[in-house]
Amino acid sequence: MTVYFIEAKETGYIKIGYSADVGERMRSLKYTTKLTLTLLRTVEGDRRVERWFHARFIERSVTGEWFERDEEMFTVVPPADLSVLNFRVPSAKTRDIGRLIARGEFKASDYAPPFVVTLTTSDGLLSAREVEVAQLVTSGLSNKVIARRLGISGRTVEVHVASALEKLDLPNRAQLALWAIHVGIVVINPIVKAKAA
Repeated sequence: MTVYFIEAKETGYIKIGYSADVGERMRSLKYTTKLTLTLLRTVEGDRRVERWFHARFIERSVTGEWFERDEEMFTVVPPADLSVLNFRVPSAKTRDIGRLIARGEFKASDYAPPFVVTLTTSDGLLSAREVEVAQLVTSGLSNKVIARRLGISGRTVEVHVASALEKLDLPNRAQLALWAIHVGIVVINPIVKAKAA
């Protein structure tokens, strides 16, 4: 895997991402964004290295994986051992839901649909649109329904889901939903049941 720094000529913003094939990722970005892109730097590394760079330049974050240019981006080197770093500490509520899921005691019927969601970009790990799609996937909606809700094509939803799964190294939509709950992108509110009179 390779962490890449790509500049958009039109905005001057730098995208920090990671991919197994940077060339293919650039072609995909050029097709989806219609921007003039230039590869500025690559660093050997995976999602943890990418997240380290995102955390390092959080003050320069514009949206998702896009950042204002900083000359340090071209010289800074991540620490050799990132395994000791924790980039996000889940809230107590998120940890409680995570424990229920882990023990197999989580019951969707105990929670009120639709889920109440908070608007967050997951510390820059996903783009804002990928976060929106992940929230709707967590609600159990199909790509077709998500597309109608967001006013985009079904194919575009597929691309956002696939991109989120790749970035998070997850195998399927169910795991994406669990991840969204775990990191707090989706907050599930318990049903308040009225007492019988």
